[in-house]
Formats: sequence, structure tokens, C-alpha cells
Amino acid sequence: MLTEVMHYYGLRCEPVDMGFFETEHHELLLRDLRAAIQNGRLIALTAVIGSGKTLLMRRLRESLEKEG
Repeated sequence: MLTEVMHYYGLRCEPVDMGFFETEHHELLLRDLRAAIQNGRLIALTAVIGSGKTLLMRRLRESLEKEG
């Protein structure tokens, strides 16, 4: 499953710690999620275990907090 996740997100090396490997896909996803939240839309984020959902949500929260 890790290989599939790495391929899907374009990762070149295996994540061995709690780092965040941001790809162009992540940037687009964050932009779309931010816009949906700001417009008051309901969001459901689903993905396979270990794909980075929690880290993505933390990054999104940090981004929204910085914007005010």
C-alpha cells in the first residue's frame, strides 16, 4: 500500500519520519479545501491509511489561522 501512496502523490523517497512531503497535488488540494471552507461548504476527506490526511488537515488549519 505504501508504494501505491508514494506513486499517487509523486513521492520519490519513503517517508521515514513525520515529515510532510508537499507535492503539486497537495498545493492544489489545499487551495480547493481552503476555498470550500471559506464558502461554508461541508467537506469529507477520505483516503487510505498513511496517505497524510491528518498532516494535510494540520497544514490547512495553520494556513487558515495565519490568514485570520
